[in-house]
Amino acid sequence: MITYPTLMNCDNLLQFMYKNYSEPYTGPAEFEGTEVEFQFACWEPELFIVTPLFPQTMFFLDTHVTGEGNIALGILVGTGTLDAFPCVELPAYIKDELIATIKGEW
Repeated sequence: MITYPTLMNCDNLLQFMYKNYSEPYTGPAEFEGTEVEFQFACWEPELFIVTPLFPQTMFFLDTHVTGEGNIALGILVGTGTLDAFPCVELPAYIKDELIATIKGEW
């Protein structure tokens, strides 16, 4: 039986991405009951959010909804470039909750 990460909410998701940044997880995971895929990506982010919740961390979003109804969330901790970074595609309906959680408002 293959097991993969189960993330119950946006807070779990952000903590998972932050804790695994030095050795990013790639592959499938379950987010709020939906299968999502963690991967490395290279795209020009639309929205950058620096958060007080995680030191020296920036989350960025591509909020253009794909044909599958997804948005993309990436992370950068410390210094680096946007050549290839850990990211995940998520259902677009969580965009507002995700942004509020990153900002520490949720």
